[in-house]
Amino acid sequence: MLALAATHNKPSWRKHDHHHPRRRWVIGGLLGTGVLINYIDRINLSVAAPQLKAEFHLTTADMGLLFSAFFWSYALTQIPVGMILDRFGVTRIGRWGTFLWAIASGAVAFTGGFGGIFVARMLLGIAEAPGFPASAKATGYWFPRQERSVATALFDAAAKFSNVIGVPLVAFVVVGFGWRWALASPPLSASCISSRSTSSIATPRPIRN
Repeated sequence: MLALAATHNKPSWRKHDHHHPRRRWVIGGLLGTGVLINYIDRINLSVAAPQLKAEFHLTTADMGLLFSAFFWSYALTQIPVGMILDRFGVTRIGRWGTFLWAIASGAVAFTGGFGGIFVARMLLGIAEAPGFPASAKATGYWFPRQERSVATALFDAAAKFSNVIGVPLVAFVVVGFGWRWALASPPLSASCISSRSTSSIATPRPIRN
């Protein structure tokens, strides 16, 4: 999803470029949608925990390790990912992050035990690390200074709203289709939205103010 907010690494500035307001708010909505799906992907394991424990005979301590695996790698890669984003830009890192995210989530959904889930969740933490810094960087490119607070609040609110709708949605999928589909659904949704939208959104000329 972050790849939708494509930006040049070394742009040529245009002093009075206002970017077409409708297009930049579409970008803001896409960033918010990406963060929403991103955060739902973080909580789905906890919703599916009873089924995982029963199928793989996991203890409460095992589940604690699985829940924390994501945040270990996520926390450790935040600053390095920020440096990489500054070096290579939102487009390239966003695309690779989305690709890695899909692989990690698919691995969780189709794994066969504790070890596979643990490694996949750590990989997921790395894949999702660019989420907020890339969204903030894209917002700086697409929005003039007087609109950046609202644009930032949009994707930040999406992160919180994910808990409101994510738990019942994931629970519905777990009960109706099984825990594997509940874990695989978020990246599938993101991939569909990304592939449909990327071709219709042009690269912006960043705003200087």
